[in-house]
Amino acid sequence: MHNHLATAKTLKNDEFYTRYEDKASEVQRYDLRGMSVYCNCDDAESAFIKYFIENFHKHGLKKLYASGIRGEYVEYDGKHILRKRINGDFRSDDCKAILEKADVCITNPPFSLFREYIGLVPNFLIVGNKNAISYKELFPMLKDGRCKLGYTHPNEFFTPDGSLVNLNGLCRWFTSMMVNKAPPPIIGRNSPCYLRCYDNYPAINIDRVEDIPDNYDGLMGVPITFMDYMDYEKFEIVDLIARYAVIDKSHKVKRHQLTEIDGEP
Repeated sequence: MHNHLATAKTLKNDEFYTRYEDKASEVQRYDLRGMSVYCNCDDAESAFIKYFIENFHKHGLKKLYASGIRGEYVEYDGKHILRKRINGDFRSDDCKAILEKADVCITNPPFSLFREYIGLVPNFLIVGNKNAISYKELFPMLKDGRCKLGYTHPNEFFTPDGSLVNLNGLCRWFTSMMVNKAPPPIIGRNSPCYLRCYDNYPAINIDRVEDIPDNYDGLMGVPITFMDYMDYEKFEIVDLIARYAVIDKSHKVKRHQLTEIDGEP
């Protein structure tokens, strides 16, 4: 884990603010015409709010709602801005009531609260740590295609003190909206014969995406970075196996330790 994210996890200081240009690069790829957008983790100075006010008519939005933990509420209809005070915690009754009026939530929720957040919002375009791929709250949606990774990877974020940190490769956009892109090609190997199978699960182990063999239709254990290459017409996600669990063929966890191959962790 990157040092910045490790520190945030320890101190619960996970306020990483997405840059305006990164928001614009991703959001402009979606059809938001006639939709009401809710930025429910954004205080008044948020770049998300600035972007949607400046591009309200370009996107053909119906309404913009925004609220943040400081209790600042913003509502914009393309002509008038309403500002007032509410309980800005996205889990509050105030925010849940606004959520019912919105078509989609677009924001950067706190990384430490991502699990709670994803369980509340039915339609979303949000920034998260790529490790969220393995969360039980999100993985089932990725498995069946109800959630997909977005078009871009935000790397640089502002912190509350105004400094810019680089979380290169550690964050992704997650969305329930339609993503119309061709996954990057996997340049695989010709033969799976050099790959080893797990001791207690009938799948070959893949350490890197580039190790995926060509023309192989058996079970493969792949890293979560495979989701960047996921093509739902070519692959099927069967299950999620915790990295620190050994399971048997009935999918029951035997004991918690590193997965083994030939008795080696």
